[in-house]
Amino acid sequence: MASFPHYRPRRLRRTEALRALVRETTLVPSQLVLPLFARAGTGVRQPVSSMPGVAQTSVDELVRDATAAAELGVGGVLLFGIPEKKDAVGSEAWDDKGLAGGNPGAPAVYVGMCHIFCDSVEAFQRGFGPHAKEIMADIPKYTDLQPVIQISEVVVGKQ
Repeated sequence: MASFPHYRPRRLRRTEALRALVRETTLVPSQLVLPLFARAGTGVRQPVSSMPGVAQTSVDELVRDATAAAELGVGGVLLFGIPEKKDAVGSEAWDDKGLAGGNPGAPAVYVGMCHIFCDSVEAFQRGFGPHAKEIMADIPKYTDLQPVIQISEVVVGKQ
């Protein structure tokens, strides 16, 4: 019985440059994005059967999951809001204080997001205001999207 592999292309291992080209792919946590699904309520964790290890969670659980992912070095998270009730026009999706947000049929409001949490609008203005020019000038270095500043109320769960 012949040993595996039957064919060993040594020419692909001659130099370090060739070895680097044919080497196995290496994945590290910083290259991964974790999908997070937010549901209303507290203490909720409902597994997503088609995605082992992923669950629809309440915001309190989602924060724990996001923190754990960050501690493990995961590169980012992708947040999806799951409405409590679904209807033909997607009413929950355009609730200003809902988990999904946005008008039915409208294109996605954000392709990239940055969340800055402040205690108040005044605190945001004190921190952002003096540096607004420099911060806004940096944005074109990272994206060609036009920035939108949205000040919203943070709602942990609907009662």
